[in-house]
Amino acid sequence: MNIHNWRFRPKLVSSTLVLCLLALLCSLGSWQWGRASDKQALHDQSVDGLNDVVLTVDERTQIEKFPQRLAKLTGTYDTTHQFLLDNRTHNGTAGYHVLTPATFRTSGVAVLVNRGWLPVGPSRTKLPDLTVPIELLTIAGTIAPPPRVFLLGGSGHELVGWPRVVQSVDWALMETALGASLLRGQILLAVDEPNGYERAWTPYYGISPERHQAYAVQWYALAVTLLVLYLVVSVKRPGLR
Repeated sequence: MNIHNWRFRPKLVSSTLVLCLLALLCSLGSWQWGRASDKQALHDQSVDGLNDVVLTVDERTQIEKFPQRLAKLTGTYDTTHQFLLDNRTHNGTAGYHVLTPATFRTSGVAVLVNRGWLPVGPSRTKLPDLTVPIELLTIAGTIAPPPRVFLLGGSGHELVGWPRVVQSVDWALMETALGASLLRGQILLAVDEPNGYERAWTPYYGISPERHQAYAVQWYALAVTLLVLYLVVSVKRPGLR
């Protein structure tokens, strides 16, 4: 068979459609590859943070810039105003994360200290006892952003009484309820620190970098397959119209 007589005769409509699909598939692949890089950077940042010198946090520290960094602070727990972050599970059991504001002694600024997980118990109407010392303490832990949640109903911040069961961390509403400014991050209380509950902190970034890369390869493979099919269909052999 003489392939020199074959002709490449693409059609305008199909060519336009294929170009659009190729652009879309390559864009999706690039996005997934970028997400893999972002997740890997977060992982590396976590490892580096655990190896860094412990960060001393005060009311001026922008802790949102130091995720996964070991930190310590000196402050006083606000025993009368504590939040129970709902829908936190541990080993398949429903419960809360106890978020206790720790106020710096030189100002009215506070930071949320996540003191760990507690089970809901037999009834949601009976909230757990969250007793905590009121003296000045040195508190150690790891800086972390609050968990992201998707709300289908009320956030709980509209409720009254303490401790307050909430579905999400909302800085503005929490500041209003506390009457104090909050640093934009939480301190995960170290597992060897007193005054805490169940703690098994594991950094969670959602889909792993490896899975993002696998998704990217799939999108690129689809783009290559589409291109090959387009070339095959667009090539006319002798004797064919």
